[in-house]
Amino acid sequence: DNLKSLLEAKADVDATNDEDVTAFDCLVRSYWSSREWQYYNPESNYCLMPAALAGVSRHLLMAAAEKHKDDLAVEKAIWLRRNLWIVRSAIEPEVPFEMRVPRRGVLQGFCDNLDQMYPSMTHADIEFEGEYAAGRGVLREVLSTAWQELAEHTFGLVTVTPTDPPRLYFPTSIPWGSPDLLQQYEMIGMLMGLAFQTEQHLPLPFARPLIKRMFGIPLEVEDLKEIDPDLYQQLSNISKMSEEDLQTLDLNFSIHEELDGKRRKIDLVFGGDKMTVTKGNCDLYINLYASKKLEVSEEAFQAFHHGLQRFCPLPFIVAAKTLFTIPEFELFMGGPDEIDVEDWKKHTKYQGDIQPTRNSVIKWFWEVVFKMSQSELRSLLRFATGRVAAPLGGFRYLSSIDEPIPFTIALTDKPNKKLVRTFFPRAATCTHLLTLPR
Repeated sequence: DNLKSLLEAKADVDATNDEDVTAFDCLVRSYWSSREWQYYNPESNYCLMPAALAGVSRHLLMAAAEKHKDDLAVEKAIWLRRNLWIVRSAIEPEVPFEMRVPRRGVLQGFCDNLDQMYPSMTHADIEFEGEYAAGRGVLREVLSTAWQELAEHTFGLVTVTPTDPPRLYFPTSIPWGSPDLLQQYEMIGMLMGLAFQTEQHLPLPFARPLIKRMFGIPLEVEDLKEIDPDLYQQLSNISKMSEEDLQTLDLNFSIHEELDGKRRKIDLVFGGDKMTVTKGNCDLYINLYASKKLEVSEEAFQAFHHGLQRFCPLPFIVAAKTLFTIPEFELFMGGPDEIDVEDWKKHTKYQGDIQPTRNSVIKWFWEVVFKMSQSELRSLLRFATGRVAAPLGGFRYLSSIDEPIPFTIALTDKPNKKLVRTFFPRAATCTHLLTLPR
């Protein structure tokens, strides 16, 4: 059946004159047009790509990923999102997702509505309480706000690395028998998949060891540097010690850690508390210690991965492992670290008859922007577009759901003294439009 589907998809491509149509396009649209789609309900094991479609799609996506793996990172990101959009646009949900949340309670809002989250919720009606705005721009803002709340100790779902910039990591273990907690890790996966769909970078990306875990790449002692730099330095010092110095430390193959406020002993090998660390087995001790500290809860990771697959099906995750290097995936997830103002200005459009080199307001605007710190630039970008980082490849790639939408500045009429709000800038984040008072 898989071979038949592949041949039929290839035949459909050969029959069309549109060079942008691929076998994957034809396969997805043929699959859904031949079936009466059952819309999501909380009792079903709904996902964006059913097993039958996923099985045959995997071959097409892997072959394409292999072809594109030498492309620029921005081209890889465009390819992946375009194909995600093909799958998502083939399904139109009948029941809309609606959510009203306070700005300081977004993550809890998603937790409360977890059973209603479905993969096509880019069409969702999500609003901040007391704010009259909706659309893709608000969805991007809601996603980034929810992700930032993850780092707060209130939820305790992730740990934050002491690096600059900080990154997120999963805990080594979670309380046993916590179904609600596992649902929340599933929600983290769904939020990440939704961010991939909506071209939203996440303000706190995953630590590299967690990305390597996603990609199935073995971890090394060096990976500990990002999670616990102090412990990494201690182990590095131990590796250089003489036999006499090691004897003075009186180390053995057991360590202690705290879980739920209780201190417990963990043997790195069977009977580790009776096995002394010597110069001969020091490297083994260091590797075992680092591996233990780099462990993440298997239950939490599997729940996260299941949630991610709901919005970014497994064939795409597998293809991403071939497509991206680890640094490229970090960019795909978190975006560039810095905003290039020259590039931003170069690719800005102006509404109406504005002449940017002559208009005083426009000149003042860019004078101020060029003096901003990176933190202030990110705040401005977020206000105007709902995004937390510049697009991969620069502002000429600024788009929304694969549609190029440049950053645009418009001017209003002169402020009205009786209406205070007319003195302030306004933003339409869905269309990347910033409106300034004349």
